[in-house]
Amino acid sequence: MLFRSMQSLLSGGLSGLPEAGIANPAERIKIFQQTHPNAPSSSIKAGKMIMQSEGVMGLYKGYAPLAFRCVIGNGTFFTTLDMAKQVVATKTDNWTVQNTVPGFFAGIATMAANNPLDVMNSLAKQSSKPKTMRQLASQVIQEHGVKGFWKGLEPRLWRPGPGGAIMATAFSWFMGEKS
Repeated sequence: MLFRSMQSLLSGGLSGLPEAGIANPAERIKIFQQTHPNAPSSSIKAGKMIMQSEGVMGLYKGYAPLAFRCVIGNGTFFTTLDMAKQVVATKTDNWTVQNTVPGFFAGIATMAANNPLDVMNSLAKQSSKPKTMRQLASQVIQEHGVKGFWKGLEPRLWRPGPGGAIMATAFSWFMGEKS
């Protein structure tokens, strides 16, 4: 079971790197629109505005915290999902319960594990100057204390439990695991 858990953690974590590469421009544009009063409502126009002032790499501002968030989040999600499925399978034969319960807990665990990186990701994308992960962490601690790493966790938890339950159940169904 330990090898399988490590395999899930590594495989899930590594899946976060390409996700971050694709998601970063969208995250950057979203946060730009949320934090700049004169930002256009069109994502394409906002992206062009960023590129005009910062170049194409401006769309990748804050990539490191997002990449870490995706690696930690995906590793946590798939490891928790796999372990919870093994435990729940010993408790019930109900296929729906075997998939929804682990998915629910995997979604919650993911948000709890990656919230500190989500906070730093938001700060990095708002900053006028590039900052290291250490600088971002120091900023959070100076401004809000250690509790600042969990700012915004409560509303983030509203979606992933039910979302994870639905996603895990749909995945298993599409994989043909429901007889």
